[in-house]
Amino acid sequence: VDRVGSGDAFCAGLIHGLRNFPSDPQKAVELAAGLGTLKHTVRGDASQFSAAELLGFIRRPDARIRR
Repeated sequence: VDRVGSGDAFCAGLIHGLRNFPSDPQKAVELAAGLGTLKHTVRGDASQFSAAELLGFIRRPDARIRR
């Protein structure tokens, strides 16, 4: 829907992941990619997803990018 802010969302997800899961850098990257992806689904430059929504999204097996 809107790409504006998706880079900021990616960075926010990475920071959140590194702070909350310091021993699991893979999870931090997954959170970053997940939040950047979710941001594409809403209009405007700010994501409005909670940490619980983000974790639920990345845990879904069908949340993979298909090419």
